[in-house]
This record gives sequence, structure tokens and C-alpha cells, in this order.
Amino acid sequence: MRSEQQILAAAVALLTSEGFSEFTMSSVSDESGVSIGGVYRRFPNREALLRQVKEEVMTDLEAVVEERLAAEPNRLTEVLDTFTGVLSTEYFARSRLFAFIFVHSADDRAMRRRGFDFHTRMKSMLLEAVRRCGEVSGDDLDAAVDIAYEVIMQSLLMRVTTAGSVTADEPTYAGRPDSGTYATELARVARLYLIERCG
Repeated sequence: MRSEQQILAAAVALLTSEGFSEFTMSSVSDESGVSIGGVYRRFPNREALLRQVKEEVMTDLEAVVEERLAAEPNRLTEVLDTFTGVLSTEYFARSRLFAFIFVHSADDRAMRRRGFDFHTRMKSMLLEAVRRCGEVSGDDLDAAVDIAYEVIMQSLLMRVTTAGSVTADEPTYAGRPDSGTYATELARVARLYLIERCG
């Protein structure tokens, strides 16, 4: 069990620092200190290891978001700031890892399914937290939260896949806001939309 956790930790570290294109079973063996045979005994191929990495990372992220939303006061501003802020912080701290999770893993049916399940769970957590606020309500609330979720999530995913695909010294474009500012303003846009539609 300890070796499996070493392998997974090494795989996450390599995807975070090097990205998907440089990821090999040999590099995981070197990083983890587990022999290449030991890596293959626990994970029969690269895809099996990558599936487990995605499962671990997404499960951990779901738990963090759930915990943080449960601790928030029942105010719409704080809920949206927390939801957007946690995702932005997590994504941009490990942009290469999340670029793999949300883009490169789309070619694998099992990993794609895990991504859909992640979105279902995250949207449900956001809806539950927004309902607790009481600032927005009505028959359109579920549909409005669906849209707000998509705006938040797709905006962050687009940015993190870009960030996870460029080198540290590669310039992007002028006026690109930092991830914290972007998350704050994105949460504000979602709040204005929800208030206008369901306030």
C-alpha cells in the first residue's frame, strides 16, 4: 500500500512539474524510488496509473470544495467567492496537472466519465450552497445555477489548460489578469447573473 501511495504521489508530482507529454512509467519509477517492476505490478500500464491519478486528485478536490462550502456563512457573495476561489487556487497551483486532467484524459472513456461525475458533484454542491443563502430562489434557480456553474467552470478550465500548456518564460497576452483577480471578478459576474435572474 505504501508503495502504491509513493507511486501515485510521484505521478502527481511529475504531472504537476513536467506535464503529460513528459510523463512515463520510467520517470515515475525514478521519482517514487519504486522499481519499474514494482510500478508495473501495481499499475499494469500508464493508462491505469493515470486513471488512478485522476481519481485521487478529483476526489481530493471535491472534498476540499465541500468542506469549504460547508464552512461558509449563508451569503451568496461568500459562497460564490469560496467556490470560485478554491477552484482557481487549486487549478493554478498545479496547472499542468489539471491541464492533463481536463484535456488530455478526454481520450480515455473511464477518465472522461470521471470528469462528468466530477461536474455533476460540483454543480450539486454549488446548488445546495446557493439554496442555503436564501438570497435567490424560484422555479428558475436550478437552471440559473446550471448556467452560473458553466460560466465559472468553463472559464477557469479554459484558463488553466492554457496556463498548463505554456512554458514559464512564454508570454501570453497583455492585460491578462492574475488568477486571484480573475476568480474574484468571475464570482461577481455569477452573483450578478443569479440576482438578476432569481433575486
